[in-house]
Amino acid sequence: MNGNRDVGFPRWITAEGTIDVAELPIDGILKQAIDPEFERFRSACGLLGCMAGAGGREAGLYLIGLLGFYPSDLQRLEVIAGQLGHFSHESSANALLAEIRRVRSSNTTRQYLDRPSFRSISSNRGWKASLRTLPSHQRCAPSFVTVLSGLGFDRAQK
Repeated sequence: MNGNRDVGFPRWITAEGTIDVAELPIDGILKQAIDPEFERFRSACGLLGCMAGAGGREAGLYLIGLLGFYPSDLQRLEVIAGQLGHFSHESSANALLAEIRRVRSSNTTRQYLDRPSFRSISSNRGWKASLRTLPSHQRCAPSFVTVLSGLGFDRAQK
């Protein structure tokens, strides 16, 4: 229970004076996440990642949606993928795997595909089931195949 309403504080400030990121109003943050200015975008994604990590499912789902909103902006995709690592839900793992399927590995895209969030798929629930949906002939970034091997997943044995 949030007892701060009795003293006139917003619901996202706890009685102890700390910020409860799961209770932050999300509307302004969502607008900022589609701002053309990169720093405002990055700041919004950082907050969405914190909110998703604190249990704010709508923040995590919005991050997944941002992958589709910026399909060719690798700089923004790196930020989004980095924050998706905080969203511990099967849909996050599925979204990152869809990115692996969608983005062809090249010198240009390698930095994006080498993000730690792609390596953190194993911490998401349902990651093995999601990986099994990759056909054995599916092209994957070589670095991701190495990550899969390091996690003990052999695509040939599915």
